[in-house]
Amino acid sequence: MHWIKRLLIVLLGLVAALALVLVAVVLLVDPNDYKDDIAGFVRKETGRELHLEGDLKLSVFPSVAIEVRKASLGNPPGFGAEPFVAIGDARLVMRLWPLLRKHFEVKRVRLTGLNLHLITDKSGHGNWEGIGGDKEPSSAEDKAAAQPSATSATISSIEIRDSEVVLEDKRDNSTRRLTGLKLTTGQLGSGGPVPIELGFNLDSGAGSKPTAVSFTTPGLDLDLDAETLAAPEFSFTYGGLKLGGSVTGKKILSAHEFEGTLKLDETSLRQTLEDLSGAPLKARDPKAFTRVGFDAKFMLDAKSLKLKELTARLDDTVLKGSLGIADLDKFALVFDLRADQLNIDRYRAPEEKPESGRKEPPVDLPIEALKALNARGTLTIGRAEFDGMTMEDVTLKVSAADGDVHVGPAQAKLYGGTYRGTVGIDARGREARLTLDQHLRDIDFAKLLAAVYDSKKFSGRGAANIALTGHGRTSADITRTLNGDVDFDVKEGAFEGRDLWFELRRARALIKREAAPEGEGSGRTRFDALKGSGKFVNGTMTTNDLVMETQFLKVKGEGTVVLPTQALDLHINTTIYQVPPSGAGAEMADLKAAAAIPVRVTGTITDYKVRPDFDAAVKAEVKKQVDEQKEDLKKKVREKLKGLFGG
Repeated sequence: MHWIKRLLIVLLGLVAALALVLVAVVLLVDPNDYKDDIAGFVRKETGRELHLEGDLKLSVFPSVAIEVRKASLGNPPGFGAEPFVAIGDARLVMRLWPLLRKHFEVKRVRLTGLNLHLITDKSGHGNWEGIGGDKEPSSAEDKAAAQPSATSATISSIEIRDSEVVLEDKRDNSTRRLTGLKLTTGQLGSGGPVPIELGFNLDSGAGSKPTAVSFTTPGLDLDLDAETLAAPEFSFTYGGLKLGGSVTGKKILSAHEFEGTLKLDETSLRQTLEDLSGAPLKARDPKAFTRVGFDAKFMLDAKSLKLKELTARLDDTVLKGSLGIADLDKFALVFDLRADQLNIDRYRAPEEKPESGRKEPPVDLPIEALKALNARGTLTIGRAEFDGMTMEDVTLKVSAADGDVHVGPAQAKLYGGTYRGTVGIDARGREARLTLDQHLRDIDFAKLLAAVYDSKKFSGRGAANIALTGHGRTSADITRTLNGDVDFDVKEGAFEGRDLWFELRRARALIKREAAPEGEGSGRTRFDALKGSGKFVNGTMTTNDLVMETQFLKVKGEGTVVLPTQALDLHINTTIYQVPPSGAGAEMADLKAAAAIPVRVTGTITDYKVRPDFDAAVKAEVKKQVDEQKEDLKKKVREKLKGLFGG
């Protein structure tokens, strides 16, 4: 048993000796004496100036504690004279006895008043580069020194308070500030999940409105050696947005592969969008973007982001399907979405009423935005509203890359009929080139024109085909360069505003010098059939085969429609093929076999006038009478000649 006694005596001696050494260190060593040496070492290793304005404090029992006050590290050359990082107070506390076993067991790391200023210069270099030692070890000794030792470390907690991080990018003169920064963590290095709480206010520089940002997780399991990460639960907030979910990762340092779940609690996105843009959100509906949320599974790697099994809400719209970015570098959007309903008009910019007598200026085409657009996918909508039109069972395919944009083939149910078509925009050059290929079948044109042009001048049901191209940089350029073909075939309709049959009756009375018919007519021209075609050349449509049939008339016509001004000028000839047997209109019987009666249609597409061409009608009647008189004179001459020559 004597050896046990001797061992105890030796151990007690060692403890006593160690205690004497620690006391001597505290009493005899003043760390402030080494400020210049520490600053010189940092200058040698980093090329930066370390300023230690406050006192350095060291204690060794019962824990080793190092405390630094008012320290700062300068910027590298070319990044200004202000500090790269400044610390108001830093304290590191380590347990003493684990140090004897080469294990750094840090009880607490506390930073107060941290100010970190990260700058990216115009060439893309950052002021943080080189701090960690970017050079690879060259010599065998350096490589050996770089190998990890048997020393291990754990940190019980990290606490950062009252701190600020500034991110300044001189390439676009942008600034982002993280103020009021707070960070607390659980134990690091133990191999288990680490709880984390992070919070700060984000703004775009002094004087801008800050947005509260936070991140919390009850347990983040991070293994850098294995390149894995797991957070079965996390919560992220940005202003009024609250995003939660879970995430796991593998090859997080090399391939950056993550997957998990995401859920955005339903919230008003309007204020967040205004904060991000720095301006009030302009939309026709003041309640747009006030109910937004989604739930999805996600997959993220270095190249792409995918959201699958997506269920999202946008105000009154429910969207389901998948959404992603196939190429993060090119922001190539891919989607396959189904919406129950979508009112696109409520999200458009408010309509501006033009000043009285002032013509609306042309709209610039977003050529640069079209060149940057990169998207591919399909959107189906149960019921959609756009530009006043209401459509059902909409299917819309989109393909856009490098300025070549195709919308379609698209199809929908539209006002009792069907629509199918494509729209192509080639914005790869200085101007945009528009291609339209549109087909309408069995459409109620009264409802269509009322929605698109707010016009109630025309009604009927039928078909139309449009194949046009145009080019330019504005909407006016496109309109005046339209070239192509159109055709239409409409049944059982009417032109509102004028009664063509009544106008013809008035014209006959005028020509025949009879009393005009009483009243104003029905105020509309009903037709059984209307069809024709037209050719567009530089924004003007010319038609030569306009045909219309009414209860009493057959009409053939030709003329022009000038789209830039919407001017309408049609010359039509009417032929009477039927008259009522008695009563109003029966007097037209004497014109039933007469030559065609000319009629002129003038005005604009939405405000036109229909009236007989009196000048042409009078000329036709005079010519007829002259011709009749000529024939009568010829007959008399022939009779006299026969008598003169006896035969």
